[in-house]
Amino acid sequence: MEATFGTPWELDTRGAILILEDRGMKPYQIDRVLMHFKQAGKLEGVKGIVLGDFPECEAPVPGSPTVRDVAREFWSRWGFRLSLARLLGIRCARCLRFRWA
Repeated sequence: MEATFGTPWELDTRGAILILEDRGMKPYQIDRVLMHFKQAGKLEGVKGIVLGDFPECEAPVPGSPTVRDVAREFWSRWGFRLSLARLLGIRCARCLRFRWA
């Protein structure tokens, strides 16, 4: 989805619930993608975000931030409230509902 930003196929995310998941990315790469979404305005007007399990996305060094840590820090940095839930039958999905600060 990120690759469509600035193209005729770019998605309008206003009013949407985004379901995001990737595989084989490092947590810092996921933070970069989330920041790109923020800077591109793709989080404005979004009703919610569901993060999947992000398989094969382990922290590169033991003790460094995990995907879950990165997501929590990202949402708190921008004043969003994080709540964890199972949703849509996605294994261990994290449901992020937010309130604009």
